[in-house]
Amino acid sequence: MEISAATVMKLRNDTGLSMMECKKALVEVGGDFEKAKDHLRKALKGKMDSRTDRAAGAGRVAVAIGAGKAAIIEVRAETDFTAMNEKFGDVCNRVAEEALKLPAGAITATPAMTAIIDEIRISSNENCSFARGVVFEGGVFGAYVHFDNKSAALIKAEGTASAELLKEIGMHIVANPDRPLGVTTAEIPAELIEKERKFRVEQAIESGKPAQIAEKMVEGAIKKFVEERALNEQPFIKDPSKKIKDVVGAGGKLTGFVRYQVGECHRPTGRSTKIGGGAIPSPAATKPTASMLSRSATTDPPGGSSVTTNAAASAIGIDGSSVTSTSVCPGRIGTTPALIGCF
Repeated sequence: MEISAATVMKLRNDTGLSMMECKKALVEVGGDFEKAKDHLRKALKGKMDSRTDRAAGAGRVAVAIGAGKAAIIEVRAETDFTAMNEKFGDVCNRVAEEALKLPAGAITATPAMTAIIDEIRISSNENCSFARGVVFEGGVFGAYVHFDNKSAALIKAEGTASAELLKEIGMHIVANPDRPLGVTTAEIPAELIEKERKFRVEQAIESGKPAQIAEKMVEGAIKKFVEERALNEQPFIKDPSKKIKDVVGAGGKLTGFVRYQVGECHRPTGRSTKIGGGAIPSPAATKPTASMLSRSATTDPPGGSSVTTNAAASAIGIDGSSVTSTSVCPGRIGTTPALIGCF
């Protein structure tokens, strides 16, 4: 059977596979283009499924907003070469769009998402996979995706806050070395505050201060610690003379945010966080950097690498009418009446 070079080239462009593999597939299905695509997918998907134990340390974050919803997702790959590829970016964007079809909460990959990711798994010959995702519903949304597509923030608000303003706040969340643990000071978990207090008291006692004096000494430091980790109280990174709450203004209200960075931990610890009826596994937290150790012992959970890149799903919110939670994720934590996670 004669298979034209143009047909082989078209199949190659659609699949990313070699000319030889494409021609062989066309011959096996009698020259039918669509059948050849399906044949390649089935044949090579089985081959790729046998490689899912290979580490996928690279990836990309994508955001989609529409129809009263917003979604943030992460797709993993083995190498930056694949993750930076335009086709991989398109796959991530399509997965994010698919996520908008799901209810609010943590995302479990659907068959449609898996099929989209299979396209890049087959063409790249890498172990690409859906890592995590969250869907927000209702309110006003804004998002910031860093130029390298490796970190992003999705913000939910009410009132007069514009999408453009929320994008700038998202940039603040991504760029700020003091990553926020909640929107307000009330959302900073008591467990984390107590651990910080204990650490500072022990330091004071070791320096020779009596226990009672040490207890009183740390109160100012604890207040500062809490304020530094509440998004509303943080100095806006573009104008440090203003706090985030001042930038938002009296007519607006931040109700939640999610921050993702590629490569953050996402091994479940057994604890979970409820979000809009779904559940986000709290990740195994990671060890802090030396600079963070010098500032706080509260960010020294057991686990992997740096606490600055430490989440399976970070979702923080304060809409207590919709969800409740008591879960705690070590490291970058938020325990709020609503959407919670570590990031």
